[in-house]
Amino acid sequence: MKRAFIIYIYSIVLIFSTTSYAIESSQLFEQGMEAFRMGNYGSSELIFRKVIDANDSYKDRAWYYLALSIFYQKQYRSAIFELNRFLLLCTTPDLCSEARYWIAESYYSLNDYIKAIEEYNRFISQSKNKQLIVNSYDRIGEIYFNQKRYDEAIIEWKKALTISSKKYEDSNRVIKIGEALFLSERYDEALDMLEPLIHATGDIPISSKARLLVGRIYQLTGKHWQAIKYFNEI
Repeated sequence: MKRAFIIYIYSIVLIFSTTSYAIESSQLFEQGMEAFRMGNYGSSELIFRKVIDANDSYKDRAWYYLALSIFYQKQYRSAIFELNRFLLLCTTPDLCSEARYWIAESYYSLNDYIKAIEEYNRFISQSKNKQLIVNSYDRIGEIYFNQKRYDEAIIEWKKALTISSKKYEDSNRVIKIGEALFLSERYDEALDMLEPLIHATGDIPISSKARLLVGRIYQLTGKHWQAIKYFNEI
C-alpha cells in the first residue's frame, strides 16, 4: 500500500513538473518571438537557446528562430553551422526545408555563390513556400546576371514570373529580363518584353527604365527617330 502511494505521489509530481516545463517553454518562446520581432536578435538568440534546452514541443521552432537570430546579426558562418545542426534533428518538414533557404541566403551574403545556388536549388526542390521559391529564383538570376551569364539569368527570372502574383515585382523582373536580353544583343526579344511594359505600368521609374532600354535598342539598330521618341518620353 505504501509503495502504491509513493508511485501515485511521484506520478502527480511528474505531471505537474511536465506541465510547468511546457508553460515555461511557451512563455519563453513568446518572449523570444517578441524580441525577434523587435529586432533584438541578441536577446532572442539567448531566449531561444533556453527553450531548446527544455527539449519539448517548442524545440524545432526555437532552433529555427535561433538560427535566424544569428543570421540577422550578420554572423553568417555561425548561422550556417546552426542551421545544419538544426537539419540533423528537425522534425517539422516546413521548417526543415526553409532552413535550406536561410543556408543559401547565408552563403549569398558571404559571396559564396556556388554553394548559394546549390542550396537555393535544394530548397526549391523541397519547399512549398511560394514566396521564398520566387525569392530563390530571383537570387539565382541576380548571381548569373552579375556574372554576365545573361541567358541563365533570364531562365531563372522567367521561372519566378510563372509563379509570382505580385504586379510590382513582376514589372521589375520584366525590366531585368529586358536588360539581360539587351546586353546579350537579343534586341527583338527585348522589345517584345519591354514595349508592352511601358504602357502597362503606371510606375514612373519602371516605365522610364523601359523607355531608356527601348530607346537604346532603336539607337543601336539605326532607328534614330524611334530612339528619340522614347528618349523624349523619359
